[in-house]
Amino acid sequence: MSEWNRRAAAAVVRRNQLTLGTAAATVADLHGLTRREALQAIDDALNVWDWRNRHPEEVAQLAAAEGGSRPSGSGPRGAPPTPPQPPSSSVASAKAAAAAAAAAAVRQPLRVITGAGNHSSKNRAVLFPAVLAHVQRRGWRTRVESDGSFLVLWN
Repeated sequence: MSEWNRRAAAAVVRRNQLTLGTAAATVADLHGLTRREALQAIDDALNVWDWRNRHPEEVAQLAAAEGGSRPSGSGPRGAPPTPPQPPSSSVASAKAAAAAAAAAAVRQPLRVITGAGNHSSKNRAVLFPAVLAHVQRRGWRTRVESDGSFLVLWN
């Protein structure tokens, strides 16, 4: 697969996540990808998910750093600036909450959404069986949720 196809597939996955409002680390929505693109995308998603599960302390540290790294006065374009906050326990609490949320995301199953194949020829799923078999061949435990999605469980 060319680098540009890989980037386009990653952009489709990210768009799907934003549409659903899902966390990138725990959901891989493969709608709209070809079989080949979906297999590459699931490998990428599994690598990120596996790393997060193996390094919970680093995940929590990154979340805490991101929670407190936004400069005061910055906000969405067109929004009034946020007032600067004095150093207080509320800032520390926000950092701790961000770290706790990141730690809670660790060891959650990876939800893989392929779709049931309703838009494929003959309304047969193409991605679901291919991606499920690919994940199982890599040694991951899985649990089917529906005709179009399954969970990858931490070993």
